[in-house]
Amino acid sequence: MSRTIYSLFLALFLSFFGSCSKDKYAIQADDDPDVDLNPKPDLGTPLGLGGLFLYGSNMGYYSGWSDEQLAEMLMGNAAKDIAGAGVNSLRPAMYDHFVERWGYDIRVHTFETYRTLGGKNHTIFLNGPADAHRDQSRYCDGVQSQTFANLYEPIWSSDGEVNPNNYYASYVYNVVKTYSPYVKYWEVWNEPDYTNN
Repeated sequence: MSRTIYSLFLALFLSFFGSCSKDKYAIQADDDPDVDLNPKPDLGTPLGLGGLFLYGSNMGYYSGWSDEQLAEMLMGNAAKDIAGAGVNSLRPAMYDHFVERWGYDIRVHTFETYRTLGGKNHTIFLNGPADAHRDQSRYCDGVQSQTFANLYEPIWSSDGEVNPNNYYASYVYNVVKTYSPYVKYWEVWNEPDYTNN
């Protein structure tokens, strides 16, 4: 039984490996040598997106390295003779607890650096409520909720402004207002099912 499973696995692996080979062999038609039967695909414009394909990175946090330094390693910096890893779009987080402590404009200079390095169409993660904005309900053996309090409050006040009592709406409004010149995609709650165990 195990020999059969092993043989099947090996056959599948070899067929997959062969189909993923970088070397493709073109067979020309005898009657028209100018026809390429294996044209190279245009990797620059994915269908439906109408633009250049971007290689992105979710940088995370690395003690001892600034976000600007990480971006230079990922995107390169010709002025410093740093080649980079070929990345041209980033996916940083802009947590509510971070902007509540440091202010909404704390990362504008960082995003200007990304732009200078050639980065564009970035994605920002929108989550991570500050303690004062977190729902205090407890679920599943006393685990505190990770969602925003007052989430179902009206988004708009009667005067047409964003309701400051809807913490999430206020947070999203201020982040988008501040970073929209640099960001194309807004990721609402990155990995909501992620746990630490």
